[in-house]
This record gives sequence, structure tokens and C-alpha cells, in this order.
Amino acid sequence: MDFSTVDRALTSLSRRQPALPDEVLNLSTHLLELLSSENLAENDDYARSIIRLIELGSASTSSSGTSVRWEPLAVGLRLIVDYLEKRTTEIPRSAQLSAATDEAGDYNDEDEGTGLGTGGGGVYAEGPRIPKTAAETAAAAMAQKELLPTSSAPVFQLMTELPTILNTNVEHAEPRVRSLVAQAVGAYARYATSLLNWLDSSTDITDPSERNKLQLATEHAQVGRRNIHATILLSLKSHLDMKEPSRENNPSAASDGALDDTTGWRALETNLHALASYVDGCVGKNNAGGGSYINEEAALFDSADTDVNGWFLAGLQHCCVVHVNRHVRAAAAAVLGVLIKSCMRSRDPSHEDLLVEEDSPFRLVLKETL
Repeated sequence: MDFSTVDRALTSLSRRQPALPDEVLNLSTHLLELLSSENLAENDDYARSIIRLIELGSASTSSSGTSVRWEPLAVGLRLIVDYLEKRTTEIPRSAQLSAATDEAGDYNDEDEGTGLGTGGGGVYAEGPRIPKTAAETAAAAMAQKELLPTSSAPVFQLMTELPTILNTNVEHAEPRVRSLVAQAVGAYARYATSLLNWLDSSTDITDPSERNKLQLATEHAQVGRRNIHATILLSLKSHLDMKEPSRENNPSAASDGALDDTTGWRALETNLHALASYVDGCVGKNNAGGGSYINEEAALFDSADTDVNGWFLAGLQHCCVVHVNRHVRAAAAAVLGVLIKSCMRSRDPSHEDLLVEEDSPFRLVLKETL
């Protein structure tokens, strides 16, 4: 499978052996044709076709009784990431820029979330990635036109469908699907919180009825975003609760059935990637309006009681320092990195205190791990 571009991902479906069902191949051809159409942001057919492709790769069995292949699901998720990233860059930058300007009046573009493994920076992860150079990314940003979101835009249809899709596949048996789920989580979070930034300071919407509809659609997207986060945390905690076999003096043999310490650990690694992608995507600037991870999830950093919320920091420390799998250790370190970024992004002195106060549970974890 080639996930480097959306057209290559769609084309690669026709090369899979054994051949995929005709409906999948016909749908991929149709999506390829739609890619060249103008104003894809307003194309309902494109959004519906993506959802249908995901459905064809999601059911447990097909109508003929055969097992469903994972490839359509993976390509559908790749299209989702591309679609949401482009819709995010279309949101007028004036409001986002003013929200991201620091006290000195300097805008720090690196403070923005950039999604997981999509070539623009953000969080590094194993799995399908989209290679881009910095020059290509800058050129694409310059070429991207601003487009005012509307309450009837197809993107909100996708935002309604996505939480169920992502929650269902966060522990998918195919690692490439889980990695693409993590990327889609980041793209969803970034679009949803960028909408919050824009609506908070935008004067572009003069129709009160349209503003109210957009506000409701945006609030619905935040409900879906937090639902995705809850599912990731639930899955992460269940994996952390699994008892690791005793390593003693042979770390490489710690995983039952694993050949070496580079082999995966069920969905733990991709859970951590999904969490890092989510945190990195939460670019909300208005603390009262939401969208800031450290604001919304402050309880995870305040409690030292491992029976309540302390499991979170204790689990991250364990994954960073002592977990047998080196990919899990790297993924956990990435989570700590974006959590630090979220503390600084919030511009709230109390959140910066999490990094500097000697008795801060988060600072203690950082001292032990980094």
C-alpha cells in the first residue's frame, strides 16, 4: 500500500492481491475522478463516498460471507486526514493568528498543532506517513485559499460520523489501520479546535441564524472530539493494566510470544500515538471556550492517587522508562513532549507551574523520564 498521496492510496487498491471486491474498486475509481473536481470542500458526493469506502472495510463480513479486507478502511482514513487538513487550512487565518499572538505581538507558528506524521511536523510515529519537504509544505499553505465554513458544509457530516469510526478501530487488528486512526484523531482535533478559535473572534458571519447553526455544529464537533479522547484513555488504561511478564535479566524476552524488544505490544503503542496526536491537535486558545488540552484535562495532572487519575502519569512514566518495547517508550516520550507544549500554549501561569513547581506530579514524572 502506498499512502504517500491520496491518489496513490486509491490507485494502490487496484493492485492488491487477491483482488478487492468490484464495489471497492469502482468506488476508488469514482473518488479518483472527484479529486480533480473544483471546490471539493462543498462536494457532498466526495464526503459520502469516503464514508462508504470506510464502511466497505469496516464490516466483520461481506454480503457474500467472506471476511472483509482492511485496505478500504485504511485508504478511507487516509482520505479523511487529507480532507480535514485541507479544511483546517481553509479556515480564515486572521482569527487564528490573533489568538496565537503572544504578548510581544509575535506569532509562533510552531505553537500550532500539526497533526500526526503528516509531513508538516507534529508528532513522529511509526506507520504510514506522508513525506513532505518544508518548502512543499510552505508552498501548499501559500496556495491554499481561505474559505468561510458554513453550517451545511459536508465536513460536518464527516465530523458526525468519525467518532464512531475512530472509536471502533482504535484497537484494530491491523497496525497500519491503527496508525491511520491516530492520524485521523489528530486531524479531527485540530479542525474542531481551530473552529473554536475562529468562531471566538470572527466578525465574518453577519447572519445571526447562520452563526447560531455554526455554533451548534462546532459544539457537536467538540462532543465528538471529547468522546474520541475518552475512548483512547479507556483503551490506554486497559493496556496499562495488563501485567507485564517479569523481565529479570532478559529484557528482550519480556513479551510472551514476542521475538524481540522491537515487536509491538498490542495496541499500546498506537494508543499513545493517538493520544499524542490528539493533544497536538488541540490548538484552542480561548480557555473559557475550550479546545486547550491542559485546560480540559487538568485533573489528569493534579492527582497523585493512582486509583483515580494518577494512573495516567504513572503509566506514562512506566512506558517511558521501563517498558520492554522501544517503540512504546518512544511513543510515551512523544506524549510527554506534546503535553509540555500544551502547558505552554495555554498561556495560563497555573499550567506553566505544572512544569516548574517542585511538588508538581507532572514535573516529577518529567524529571524521572526525560
